[in-house]
Amino acid sequence: MPSILAIGFQEICDLTATNMVWQSSANANRWVNNVQKHFKQAYPNDEYILLGHDQLVGVCLAVFIRRDLAPFVKNIAIDSVKTGMGGKLGNKGCVAIRLVLHNTSICFICAHFTAGQNESTERNKDYKTILEKLSFQPVNN
Repeated sequence: MPSILAIGFQEICDLTATNMVWQSSANANRWVNNVQKHFKQAYPNDEYILLGHDQLVGVCLAVFIRRDLAPFVKNIAIDSVKTGMGGKLGNKGCVAIRLVLHNTSICFICAHFTAGQNESTERNKDYKTILEKLSFQPVNN
């Protein structure tokens, strides 16, 4: 059984002006709830619990851990970085979740970059921006 399951989703909502400005968590919640239902069916003897999830427009990241490992998790933190339109819009960017399990620091990132064969320079620039701007503040641990 995996100890940790990090599941990233792309394009969980239509990319409209409304969704980019007034982000709703309804789609992310629906996907996370569906994953939790699946875990209960697929792993009936090993319960997974949700450590955290976040959404940036169409990108969503959820991290689950086996219940027996939960007491050994600390310093959970979540952040997101917008890279669309020079960092103003979340149509491109990432969601990240960081945690410490025992004494090991782990970071999961789900990112959505510019598409296209000729856009590698833009993707590399956005990747660097994400690494520079991620800043984790602890949440309720």
